[in-house]
Amino acid sequence: MIEYSALKGVPVLQALHSLLLGQSLPSRSQFSWEGQNLNDLGSGGASGQSGQLGSVGVGAVDKLYAAMNRMASAHKPYLWGGGHAGFSHDGPWDCSGAVSEALHEAGLLQSGPEVSGALMAWGVGGKGKYFTVYANPGHVFIILPDGRAWGTTNSAPGGGVAFHHHPTIGFVARHYPGL
Repeated sequence: MIEYSALKGVPVLQALHSLLLGQSLPSRSQFSWEGQNLNDLGSGGASGQSGQLGSVGVGAVDKLYAAMNRMASAHKPYLWGGGHAGFSHDGPWDCSGAVSEALHEAGLLQSGPEVSGALMAWGVGGKGKYFTVYANPGHVFIILPDGRAWGTTNSAPGGGVAFHHHPTIGFVARHYPGL
């Protein structure tokens, strides 16, 4: 079940319409959660503590969403091992290569592309405010606050990257501190 009670400033019908059409994510500035505009991120608004994000900066969520939108719009087919020779802006990707690339473009992963099992230890445990990485030893994807999943999926042409729905049972939830 998708919970919209925490989503403020976006009419439910508009959010459902976008979800059903598989449209791109809106800018972070169009959303607020729990009364906090996401533009306050890093200035004490969303986290309650100034500077909690460190060198990541205020635009990390915007950069992540932009990378996710760009990669889904590229319509690249799934490629096992894709994105693991190094970060790959142009793909194609496998599930962990895609998640690694999106996190890297947002400044949230610097070490190099990670496999699904390694992403089980990325960040900190639990759900994030603006996105959550779900990983197990064989697969990884991202869930957004509106309930949509992002990552490689058989519902996309060639099994590539797309917005879709994915169960979270059997996966660990991870997020970047403060996000």
